[in-house]
Amino acid sequence: MVYVTVRYGDCEEEIFNPFCRARNLLRSIKQKCRCKNDFDIELCDESGNIKFLRDVPNRYANEILTERETLVLLRVDKTTETSDTYVPLLNDDESINEEFTARLAGRGMYDSRPGSRRVRSNTRRQKNDKNGDRDRSKEKLKSARPEKRSKSRQGK
Repeated sequence: MVYVTVRYGDCEEEIFNPFCRARNLLRSIKQKCRCKNDFDIELCDESGNIKFLRDVPNRYANEILTERETLVLLRVDKTTETSDTYVPLLNDDESINEEFTARLAGRGMYDSRPGSRRVRSNTRRQKNDKNGDRDRSKEKLKSARPEKRSKSRQGK
């Protein structure tokens, strides 16, 4: 079974299925963890690496999160248009230590973003070759056909 564990509050945990779009997972987490609607949420791993699920709402969360990963719930405070401040919503002094908060505070917007899994095709045509291999395949078919036609095809 594939799941992720989200830690929040006074050492509380909830289990979620990451096989859904990131926007749906965040909405479900917000509802189940009883978060207020006046702020956005985000997730990070236990080391403080932000997952940036809010930036890719239509992508499936299981592509970004790993199976059976334990995550910490974060509140997103918008300081400016380009930067956000992340505040952990977990009250656990053992997990939320100085190293964790330093990594969270110093995290740039593009440091641990999930990479795209989109792969370019190697079968693209050349710009000057509009028809591609279609003309060559027609020539091969013509050469493979018998030269002589049957009498019914000859029109006799």
